Amino acid sequence: WGWFLGYAPIMSAFVARISRGRSVRELIVAVIVVAPLLTHMWFAILGGTGLGLEVSEPGVITTVLAEQGMASTLIAIVGALPLAPLWIGIALLLVFCFLATTADSMAYAISVVITEKDTPPISHRLSWAFGMGLLTALLLLAGNGSINALQQFIVVTAVPVTLILLPTAITAPLALRAATKNTTLQTD
Repeated sequence: WGWFLGYAPIMSAFVARISRGRSVRELIVAVIVVAPLLTHMWFAILGGTGLGLEVSEPGVITTVLAEQGMASTLIAIVGALPLAPLWIGIALLLVFCFLATTADSMAYAISVVITEKDTPPISHRLSWAFGMGLLTALLLLAGNGSINALQQFIVVTAVPVTLILLPTAITAPLALRAATKNTTLQTD
């Protein structure tokens, strides 16, 4: 809940930007159908494989998780699949794409808010992306305590974001219905 709400404003700005020129139907199918299905498949395959490995050989996954962390656990699970090097490469590529997309959308959203332009200068976006990358590197160098503190901060800040997003969740369907009626009236 907290993670979703913490990232919701940034991801909303990103989805809105990449959705220009697309129909509402295309947007709904992509965001509400395709993305959750792919996410469900990702978690079902990895989670099911991890559970299966742990049941068949107790400690094989939980030991890696306890000693080396979540990233190593992902590699351990994917490494147990047939054609392991191929699947490890695909998993790393997907994780990289996720991180790059998240960083780009965050830099874009921050730049839009600060510059008050729909298309902020590339240099502005790059400076924010570089700054976030530098902050990430510093947090990684500082150790797990700093990352945990940041994660807790994101969850805590999700509470006020909830109050901002709640009216949007209520009024968005009404605005969509009104827009649909106006489009229908204009075409008639």
